[in-house]
Amino acid sequence: MTLSRPIAACLVAGLAWLTPLLAPSPAAAFTAVAVADGDQSYGFCYDRTTEAEAEACALIACRRYASHADGCAVSFDHFERGFYAWARGANGGGVGYSFYNPDEAASMALAACAQRTGACAVLDHWAEALGDRAEFTGPHPPLTLPDPQGTVVLIYTHGSVGEFEPDPCRLDQLDVPFGMPSAIATLDGRKLWGKTLRVDGFCTPSKVGAFDIGTGRPRRLKVELRKEDLRERVEAYRAMGVPARQIFLAGHSAGAWAALLLEAEDPALFNAVVAIAPAFAGRRQDQDALWHRVRQNEFDELVQAPKLDGLVFAFDGDAYETPATLQPLARRWDVAFVAVPEAERLKRGCFSDPHQTALDRCFASGWSGAIGDWLAAKLR
Repeated sequence: MTLSRPIAACLVAGLAWLTPLLAPSPAAAFTAVAVADGDQSYGFCYDRTTEAEAEACALIACRRYASHADGCAVSFDHFERGFYAWARGANGGGVGYSFYNPDEAASMALAACAQRTGACAVLDHWAEALGDRAEFTGPHPPLTLPDPQGTVVLIYTHGSVGEFEPDPCRLDQLDVPFGMPSAIATLDGRKLWGKTLRVDGFCTPSKVGAFDIGTGRPRRLKVELRKEDLRERVEAYRAMGVPARQIFLAGHSAGAWAALLLEAEDPALFNAVVAIAPAFAGRRQDQDALWHRVRQNEFDELVQAPKLDGLVFAFDGDAYETPATLQPLARRWDVAFVAVPEAERLKRGCFSDPHQTALDRCFASGWSGAIGDWLAAKLR
């Protein structure tokens, strides 16, 4: 069986560091993932020069965060990582791709960028496969809330990569791949009916799907594991004393899909969801029969849920989910569905790939206020 490997397409804006040259591909690259505590604690290391080095590094990373350090074990190793390249054009348009060597990634990113704008240049090739040491550092703790009763919490989580690949997390940065959208970040501190809105950027601890090592088939999908991560985050704020009606979830792509799944399963747990370009199972043209069926099963759960209170954004031209493919959600009485035509995106200055509109700064100027108003309305 061949699992689809979604190709990332992301806007890069405001990067604090740039890598001007692409280094040659290493002769060998090994990645190891270690897990413990019933798959709740992870440690992983990308592309080490030997398998033994990758295993040792992953075990060390896992032991930092596991409740019982001797419970860490390498679950699988030496799977390949792609090379990422991000290109940005003269008017801010940008795209990125994941391929099997850095030269191909750069070439494809430049070509795709040039279709939208001129003066394209590769700004960042975000090189996990060139020696990035981005071991998982565990989930950030929940926010400290001096007045839980007087606080509205908006929990945001980012999109995802393939089932086999650990999800990166850059929620300490604005408008970068797997980062925090300005449209969400600018809501932090806003007053809603006398209460203070706080934004919690949540790097979910689930980074890969749960697999059967022998067959490579997923035992549990990554998006389902992330749904349970979100449940625990919400319960942590509930335990602090934040009322359920004052807790909202927000997400982009697979993060949005996971949030919707949790609401479909347990609508009384929190108030509602802001779902920006919700998607799952990769680009539609890349889905094989298995992943098409899995996606449809997940989508049916959302459509058939007794309650699904959400604000959903969908964008024309999105390679993952379009307004047309998400149309059954638009017909629900409890979903505020915003279908954004390509002409409107361009009018607002959105020149990024449609799926990555959340990470285009135009989204903050165009829709952040509307999101805040919708949250306020849900608190009435």
